[in-house]
Amino acid sequence: MKGEVDSVKASKGFWYVDELFEDEKVGTKKERKFEFETRLVSLNGLGSFIQILAWSLLAIVLVLMIYFMFQNFNFKSNNKKIGTSSVQSNIISKEDIFESNHINEVNSALKEKDFKRAIRWYFIWLLKELNNNDFIVFESHKTNYDYISELTIEDKVLDEDMAKIKECIKYYEYLWFGDFKIDSDGFYRIEKIFKSLIF
Repeated sequence: MKGEVDSVKASKGFWYVDELFEDEKVGTKKERKFEFETRLVSLNGLGSFIQILAWSLLAIVLVLMIYFMFQNFNFKSNNKKIGTSSVQSNIISKEDIFESNHINEVNSALKEKDFKRAIRWYFIWLLKELNNNDFIVFESHKTNYDYISELTIEDKVLDEDMAKIKECIKYYEYLWFGDFKIDSDGFYRIEKIFKSLIF
């Protein structure tokens, strides 16, 4: 009996179930392939939409950054009137050092109660005196650190005077570049230090 069942199972005409399952499997594969391709196309569409959206957002961010950068950037020249010459706020010219009447410039600033400008003129005057006494060699591109190095390396000034020079540089930089306010009491305390070096 077992042999008969096996022979019936082996007969293709009689055992139709395998063909049915194979057809279902093939149909399922086709359906799955179609479904996968449909999803892939829809994801590609969604992917390119997301990609376009991401690039657009990046472009907007860059444009805004450039806009705000130019809004905060001052295209006007940063000239401040110092006495008879007009120089950039961070550059001291040879004209300011050697051709200006420093005491008149200081007095002019004091009449206007512009203590910051008066400190700047005292600083310019100090540079002139240091240059004239061969303690430094003035050059407009040098920094205050360069002048301190010149004074320190060759040990040209007394330690007490060097401390005063460094203090004058500190006050000048804080007031002029740091945009700090100064009142008359503060100015007269700083003026004493400058005068002790200049006169």
